[in-house]
Amino acid sequence: MRAFIRQDTYGPAISVLLYAPQGRFSPVIRRAVVAAVSQFLDGAAVDHHTRIGDTALVRVHVTAWPHTADESIDVAELSRVVVEAARSWTEKLDDLLATASTSGHDDFIPVAVPLSYQERFSPAQAASHLSAFSKLTKDPHRRLQLTVTPLAQSAATDLSSAIAVTTEPMVLASVLPIFGHLGYELAAEHPHTLTSAEGKLAYVYEFVLRSRYRQHRLDAPTAARTAEAFEASYGGLTDADALQALVTTAAM
Repeated sequence: MRAFIRQDTYGPAISVLLYAPQGRFSPVIRRAVVAAVSQFLDGAAVDHHTRIGDTALVRVHVTAWPHTADESIDVAELSRVVVEAARSWTEKLDDLLATASTSGHDDFIPVAVPLSYQERFSPAQAASHLSAFSKLTKDPHRRLQLTVTPLAQSAATDLSSAIAVTTEPMVLASVLPIFGHLGYELAAEHPHTLTSAEGKLAYVYEFVLRSRYRQHRLDAPTAARTAEAFEASYGGLTDADALQALVTTAAM
């Protein structure tokens, strides 16, 4: 993939030409490129035209009009941003796995990643999930890894996100009572299954949780305790009962 940038000598317009292989091009990539150009130019108005012919390359022509005519444009940086935006989600994940400092991902290279997963998680988050999965496969005493974080709008709605990475499917009938005892109601569930070249399956669940306690605000220590308590209870190390509410309400 290559991008060519040209500033109009007689006006404020900037032309961006991106050439991409037909097999890798999609409307998602086109929208990402258009959005990247507009964002790079601080919200400049943009227009675009896509040409798909008999050749192996697709040409995307984006024209942008910066807010100020005398604005200095870093052409090299804009070209890099456009090419990066045109790369697919899986390509970015492959690069992250290839440049990882350890070989912890080598036992699980995903070849089938659901689009729903790609829409909800970034390649960097996916690499983190695969790292957690790799550690789980080497630890017979752990069934899953849970990470709890507040959602962006949690200050207004008391919503939190719990991401569970596991080597086996989770049973919702077992999940609900544990979250309930910890003081949460399940607002939504998003299950995802990743498949490796060898046919291994990695399971990633996103649970959207709503706190039952109006005064409760999720901070980092509480999130860590909640995740630890859930893992212990789901793994059968502790009983799931009403006393678990003390984890979130009494910092125990």
